[in-house]
Amino acid sequence: MENLVVHNLPRKVLILLEEVMFITLVCLAITTVAGATHYWPMQQAKTIIVGAMCGIVGVWGTSIIERIFKIKLGLAVDVFIAADLILSVVLGEGLQVYIKVNGYDKFLHFIGTLQLALVGYILAKYFLKKTNKGGTHHLAYAIAFGFFFALGVQMIWELYEFTFDMIAGTGMQKYLPDEFMNYIDPITGELLVSDEQLAEFYRQFAGYHYAVEDTMWDVVADICGAAVGVSSAALVFHFKPELQDSLLMDASETIEVNDNDEVEVVENKKQHNK
Repeated sequence: MENLVVHNLPRKVLILLEEVMFITLVCLAITTVAGATHYWPMQQAKTIIVGAMCGIVGVWGTSIIERIFKIKLGLAVDVFIAADLILSVVLGEGLQVYIKVNGYDKFLHFIGTLQLALVGYILAKYFLKKTNKGGTHHLAYAIAFGFFFALGVQMIWELYEFTFDMIAGTGMQKYLPDEFMNYIDPITGELLVSDEQLAEFYRQFAGYHYAVEDTMWDVVADICGAAVGVSSAALVFHFKPELQDSLLMDASETIEVNDNDEVEVVENKKQHNK
């Protein structure tokens, strides 16, 4: 029986489509910054450039992780990354859904952290099986690692937003209330409200609590997403362990299809001959 190796065509197609979207966004945003077009306000165009450039690199996340940790990730992980990047950069920034839909930012925080917790849980279970064979408390360690792994990545994300807002003048942290975003000059990016209007807003309780409160709600959404992520992983993978194996496997394994079109996981020839 001759087996045919399955090439990772879906990942290649997904990466190609994402790269086209992000490169297009960068080009359009650059024309806005250069003054040739006025698709977005100046600050928004800068935010899109930074976000799309990170997206161009981010789509290779699974390939980078595989090379570093010598593991194989399933297509679902690629879909997770693609969904997060498209929802945040293309829809959130490009189509300005962050401004148009109330709570969209919190929704993305919840979904993103849930996915990260799932990935962290799977990574922990995988490496515990490799390094702690016969050990106890694998489930507790995996849940704890998945939870704090997700929160740690989101903390880095907040620092990324803060850094580019300070250096490049982007608006990732959304530090202005949504109602003020409608008063930004589309050409210069200047805020077209008076100092008195700004002072009046920030003198109110809602004003001087605005930035901190928004960040704290982001943290709350992250904690909820991480909790739901590890809880769902522990429950689902307990009854369906094959799903976990399909998301992450050893790099010494390859996926092949036999002449009956059935997918098989076989060991690498070097491992097999040992």
